[in-house]
Amino acid sequence: MIGKMTGQSGNKCIPDEFDLRKNMGAIIDKRYIIIVITFIFVFVGLLYAFLSSPVYHADALVQVDHSGEIDMMSNISQLLPAKSPVSATEMQLVTSRAILGETVAKLNLDTEVRFISFPIIGEAIRRYSQPGVPRIAVDIFEPRRGVIGGSYTLEILSDAEYQITSPSGTTVSGMAGKILETPEFRIEVNEIHALKGDKFSVTKVETLKVIEELRANVNVIDQGKDTGILTISYNGRDRKQIKNILQTIIDCYARQSIHRKAEEAEKSLEFIKSQLPQVKNNLGIAETKLNAFRSRNNSVDLPMEAKSTLDSMVQLDGQINQLILKETEISKLYTTQHPAYLALIEKIQVLKDEKKNLNEKVSTLPLTQQEVVRLTRDVQSGQLVYMQLLNKQQELKISQASTIGSVRIIDSAVTGLKPVKPDKVLVIFIFACLGLISSVGFILAQVSLQQGIDSAEILEDIGLNVVSNVPLSEWRNDHYSHSMSDTRPVSLLALEKASDIAIEALRNLRTSLYFSMMEARSNVLMISGATPEVGKTFISSNLAVVVSQADKRVLYIDCDMRKGYAHRIFDVKNVGLTDAITGSITCQEAVQSTKIPGLDIITRGKWSKNPSELLLRKQYHDLIHWASDNYDFVILDAPPVLAVSDAVIIGRYAGISMLVAKFEQSTVREIESAIRVFNRNNIDINGVILNAVVNKPSGFYNYGKKEIYEYHSPET
Repeated sequence: MIGKMTGQSGNKCIPDEFDLRKNMGAIIDKRYIIIVITFIFVFVGLLYAFLSSPVYHADALVQVDHSGEIDMMSNISQLLPAKSPVSATEMQLVTSRAILGETVAKLNLDTEVRFISFPIIGEAIRRYSQPGVPRIAVDIFEPRRGVIGGSYTLEILSDAEYQITSPSGTTVSGMAGKILETPEFRIEVNEIHALKGDKFSVTKVETLKVIEELRANVNVIDQGKDTGILTISYNGRDRKQIKNILQTIIDCYARQSIHRKAEEAEKSLEFIKSQLPQVKNNLGIAETKLNAFRSRNNSVDLPMEAKSTLDSMVQLDGQINQLILKETEISKLYTTQHPAYLALIEKIQVLKDEKKNLNEKVSTLPLTQQEVVRLTRDVQSGQLVYMQLLNKQQELKISQASTIGSVRIIDSAVTGLKPVKPDKVLVIFIFACLGLISSVGFILAQVSLQQGIDSAEILEDIGLNVVSNVPLSEWRNDHYSHSMSDTRPVSLLALEKASDIAIEALRNLRTSLYFSMMEARSNVLMISGATPEVGKTFISSNLAVVVSQADKRVLYIDCDMRKGYAHRIFDVKNVGLTDAITGSITCQEAVQSTKIPGLDIITRGKWSKNPSELLLRKQYHDLIHWASDNYDFVILDAPPVLAVSDAVIIGRYAGISMLVAKFEQSTVREIESAIRVFNRNNIDINGVILNAVVNKPSGFYNYGKKEIYEYHSPET
C-alpha cells in the first residue's frame, strides 16, 4: 500500500560498523577487477624476477684460536677475568677499514667497470641470449687529474684491442695487456671477454665509498657460542669477482693476524733487550761486593735456618721480578683500576709482605751473617732474574720465528652455482599477494566511501516507503552502450521489449497505483527526483505505456520545461505545456496523440527563461483540472526538486507524488532532503521508486537471497 512519508529518520540510522557480509558480496561483485589487478602484479613480479640481475653467494670458513699464544702474561691467566668471546672482536676486525681497504687496493675495486646495455631489459636480454656476462679486467686506472666519478667509455674493437673516450671527448686506442698512458689518464686492460662493439663505462670511485659497499655485502656469522668458528660470506652479481673479493678478505684477515702476533713478540723482545744490560750490570756489582766482603772476613758459615731463609728470599725476588715484568705488559691492556691489574698488584704485595717477614728473621742474626745473607741474596736474585730474561728472550725469538697467527682458514672461498636472489617463486608469490591485497583493499575502500543506496532496505530502515524496485534493463543497457551519441536513449522499453524485467516491475507498480488512486484526492501522479540523471523520465514514460496497456486513458505531461525530452521519446512535435500556459494554444490543442492506443502526451513546449513563474499561472491550474476530468490517469514528469523549485509547484496538483532514486547513485541524504522540501510545502511523498537495481552478490550476502526472475511465454 502506498502511504505518506515525512523524511524524518527518527533514531534509525545507517550502521557505520564493518559489515562482513556486505563487503564479501562487494568482493564477489568486483572479482574480475581483483583478478585483473592481481594478474598485473604477477606480471610485474615475473618481469622483476626474470629481468633483475641474479645475486650470487660466496662463503668461507675460518677458525680463530688464541690458545697457542706465547706472551709475557701466560702464567697469570688465573689472575685475569674471563675473556669475552673472541668471535665478537674478530667479527669487527673482518669488516674493518684496514682489511677491506687492503682488499680494495689489491683488487683495484675503486675502479668501477659497468657493461653498457639498454636500460632495464638490455642486460637481461644479453644474459639469456648468450652465456656469461660481458666483462673486462682493468688492473690499472689512474685519472691524471685525480678526478673521482668521471665516467670513461671503453668500446671493444677486437679480442685484444679497445678504444677509450674520456669525459672531455678525447678518444685513444689501446691493446689488452699493455699500459696505455695519455695526458688525462693511465689504464691497463688485461682481459677482454666481450664482443666487438660492446661498451663499458670505467669510473674511479672514492675508496671509502667502495669500503662501505663491501661492508654492506660482507656477513660474518659465529658458528656456535665461543667456538671460534666464523662463516664469512659475500653477495654480488659477478660469480668470479665475489669469490676473489671474499678470498682476498680472508687472506688479508689471516695475514694481519700473523703480523699482529709478530709485532707483539717484537715489542716484548725489545723490552727484554733493554732490561738485560741493566740486570747484568747490577749482577756484576752484587758479585763484586760479595767477593770483597768474603776477602775481608775470610769464610763465614751460615746456619741451616739462615740458608733456608736465604733460598726463600731469592725465590721471592724471582717471583716478584716476574710479576713486575707482567705488570709492564698488563698496563698496556688495562687501566690501574681494572680488576686484572688490581689482582696482579695484590699478588705482588703479598710476595713483598712475605719478603718483609723474611727480612725480619734475618735481622735477628749477627751483623756479619746479616751482611752475608744480604750480599748472597743480591747475587743469587740477580742471577735468577738474568736467567729468566735470557730464557724469555730465547722464547720470544722462537715465537717470532714461528708465528702462525690465531686465524686458520678451514674452507677457502667458493661461489654457489645458482643465484640466491631473486627467488623467482617467492617474488611471484609476494607480488601476487600484494596484488590481491591491493585490489581487495581498493574495493573495500570504495565500499566504505560509497554513499549511494544499494538496497531498498536502507531506505526502509530510515522509515521511507519503497514502492518498487525497478531492475536495470540489461537489454537496454547493451543496446545503447554501443551508441557513440552523447544524447539519452529516446526509445520506449515497454514497446521494444515488453517482457523485460524492468517493465514487469512497472506493471507491479501499476497494480499498486490502481488501488491507491481510489483513495487519492485526484488521479494525478507526479514523478520527480532529488537530483538529475536518476531515470525519472524513463520511469514515468514507460509507466504511462503500461498503464495505457491496461485499457486506461492516460495523459503524459512533460513538466520539465528546461530539459524535458519526452517529445523525442514519443516522436511528436515539441508544442505543448509552455504554449498552453502562455495562451498560444488551447489545452486541447496542446494534447498530441501517440502511436500507443489510449496514451496522449503534452510535451514541454518552447523553452522558457522562467518556468516557475509559468507554473504559478491560472492556466496551468486549469490545464491540470481539465486533464484530470478527461483522463483516467494523468502522469506529471517533474524536474528534480533539489535542482529547481518547479516540482514543489507541480506537486500541489498531484493526488500521489513519488520520488525516483537511482541504485548506487542517489544517497539517503539526498532523498531525505528532497522529502523535507516537499513536506515544508505541504506536499506528501507517497513512495520512493528505486531505479536501475542491479542484482549483485553483495545484495545477497547483505540482505539474504534476492533474485530477480523473468517469467514470460516461450517463443514459438
